[in-house]
Amino acid sequence: MLYKDILRQRVEASQDNMVKARYYKSIGDINTARKWASDEFIKRMNSGYYNSAVRIKREYELPLDMIRNSVERGYNLNIEKGHYETAARIGKEYGLPESRFVESAVMAFNKYLSREQYQKAWEIEEEFKIPISRVQEQIFESYELNLSKERFEMAARIAAEYRLPRKYVISAAEKALKKDIANNRFEKTINLASELKLDKKIIRRIAAEEFKVRYHKGLYEQARFIMDTFKVPLKMIQDAVVKVFNLHMEKNLYGEASVIAQEYKLRKKRTKKAALKSFEFLIQKDELENAEKIRKLYELSKRDVKGIVARDFTKRLENEDYPGALIMKREYKLSRKMTVAPARKIYNILNQAGYIKLANDLKMEYLGGDGNLVKRYIKKLYKIISS
Repeated sequence: MLYKDILRQRVEASQDNMVKARYYKSIGDINTARKWASDEFIKRMNSGYYNSAVRIKREYELPLDMIRNSVERGYNLNIEKGHYETAARIGKEYGLPESRFVESAVMAFNKYLSREQYQKAWEIEEEFKIPISRVQEQIFESYELNLSKERFEMAARIAAEYRLPRKYVISAAEKALKKDIANNRFEKTINLASELKLDKKIIRRIAAEEFKVRYHKGLYEQARFIMDTFKVPLKMIQDAVVKVFNLHMEKNLYGEASVIAQEYKLRKKRTKKAALKSFEFLIQKDELENAEKIRKLYELSKRDVKGIVARDFTKRLENEDYPGALIMKREYKLSRKMTVAPARKIYNILNQAGYIKLANDLKMEYLGGDGNLVKRYIKKLYKIISS
């Protein structure tokens, strides 16, 4: 007996379908090989060994009519068990109508989405080309769920991936960026904004808000770092800076206030109000030299401060600080219009009190005459005090 006959007898006696299939394929009897391969395919499909069944189908190019019943049975069984992804793959692999395997893919997608297995859901959507219209309601529910759990980045990614209206992407992304910046995750913030293609104005606005929070808390270096990192324009944060500047001026922390004004390039119109208040405070404390420093530092003209000086002039006259009043009048070149009324009032008081000489000197200085009285005035004041 020839070797090939012995081999054939052994193959026929074997209980292994694949041994027979490979034998008949090797001798060119493809139809018999497919018969044994299809028997093994059906056996494996029925046992749930779908991957190995696929390999057999591909290797022997089994036609659908040979395996249709087994394929249908395997598809339906997986649907019943809730194994929608496997069912979809069976349908796609074996040429079932597209509507059927896409439907099972939709069920698989929804299952993974409801379990928050987003990567798996994305893979199913990509593999089976699921129309977004088929799953949009579930996508929106998942988006809302992530928002409610403050998983803003995931919500933004879902909205972007599944092409929800752009406003949903931006809304969730803004919340994610605020959270990241507040927690100093600056690189993550930049990457997410780039990935979602957000307008730079959005990022700068959020960064400006965080700048204001930190600046108000006195975290000046952190605030400046945020400003520089996200290239926040000065105009977006100057209101916050001015508030802190004003606070320092109110607390008489003039050095610190000056640093703030210079660092953030505060314009005169932003510092003028606080500077005038400080100037007035120092004038009232009789710190004329410091008041002048403030005036010059913040570019207040003498015209800007004349109202303050005029009030101080009047107060000094009323408090009988005649030399001080005279200095204020001459230093700041107060006009006759500003000095006549208060001077006349004090003149009348002195005159009625019998201080005729003093009243006349006052009259000459403020109400007419040559007015060259500073030395005489001071000497007379000392006489009055010593008498």
